[in-house]
Amino acid sequence: MIKKNFIIALRSLINHRKYALINILGLAIGLTCFILITIWVQDELSFDNFHEDADNVHIVFRKENDKRAAVSSKLLAPAMKEELPEVLEATCFRQLPEAFSILFQYKENSFVEKIAMADNQFFKVFSFPLLKGDPSTAFSDPNSVVITERMSQKYFGGEEALGKSFSITAFGQKKLLTVSGVLENIPHNSHIQSELILPIEFMNYFGADWDVWGNYSVTTYIRTQDNISSTQLEEKILACKEGHFSEENISYSVLPITKIHLNASNVGFFTTTGDIKYVYIFSAIAAIILLIACMNYMNLSNALSLKRSKEIGIRKTLGSKRIQVIQQYFGETLILVFIALIFAILLVQICLSVLNYLSAKSLTVPYTNPLFILTLLGIAVA
Repeated sequence: MIKKNFIIALRSLINHRKYALINILGLAIGLTCFILITIWVQDELSFDNFHEDADNVHIVFRKENDKRAAVSSKLLAPAMKEELPEVLEATCFRQLPEAFSILFQYKENSFVEKIAMADNQFFKVFSFPLLKGDPSTAFSDPNSVVITERMSQKYFGGEEALGKSFSITAFGQKKLLTVSGVLENIPHNSHIQSELILPIEFMNYFGADWDVWGNYSVTTYIRTQDNISSTQLEEKILACKEGHFSEENISYSVLPITKIHLNASNVGFFTTTGDIKYVYIFSAIAAIILLIACMNYMNLSNALSLKRSKEIGIRKTLGSKRIQVIQQYFGETLILVFIALIFAILLVQICLSVLNYLSAKSLTVPYTNPLFILTLLGIAVA
């Protein structure tokens, strides 16, 4: 019976191929736009979710005159770790802007690189996999450096990178650094994008006195206990700072790292390419496009059913039951939608490179993601 209904439905679509083609194209284009936007939105929402216990890892912002800045004193992190039981771990981090790029040299290879700096607590707060080296001592030596797999291949090729030394030229001085760790390449959906990370002591090359409360030079991250109120935590951080340095009228705010990419576009001394308002806008656009495609399909189907009313009447006269007519229409719809879905997936593969170019991303279709597959099937069935 199913095979018979399928053949009848397929024959009917061929007989009305003009309507079928218009419906398939309309649905395919609508589904293509919906899938592409969904992939982009899903990627935007995925930033920093890969860290263990990511919901309890926060960035600490300094607030002054209702403006937030992602800089704080280098002394704040160790003070919070020691004095606040809610703070399990705290780390100092600093990403230098491109203006402070530094020349790295190994044998005949030399490259100008951007660098970041971190203290020994970095791997206790963030769960970036260290493939080689000891995460607890990676930044203990002020003359050490942690590099990514990509940098290891770039400088050392197939050689073992751990323990290798290369020179850097910074501020008119040469310095020899030894590789103390090789980091797995940082995912694109991380707000931290650093290929070479030096010990925080490297800041001493800038010549200022960094170990004072009034010098706001680093970004502070903390890992907290579960279910900690942000308001209470911010008050305790302020009290901690006030206990050491009370000469300035500032306050603090915290933000989970999973929200940084989309909610820190207006923060001083911090760069992010995401904005939550665009996620809302494009999500609404995707829903509207899908709704228009569905309405267009329904209107064309209704127009065709009016044209086929004579055919339906003849079938009923010849003894066809109402359920059989419904089954035929359902079969036609199912075939048409799945053909449109196949075309949409092909169009997505073609258009994805354009989306990656426009968004400066490396997005892929998540065929192995069960939620993505179920969403597509749900849309097709609906």
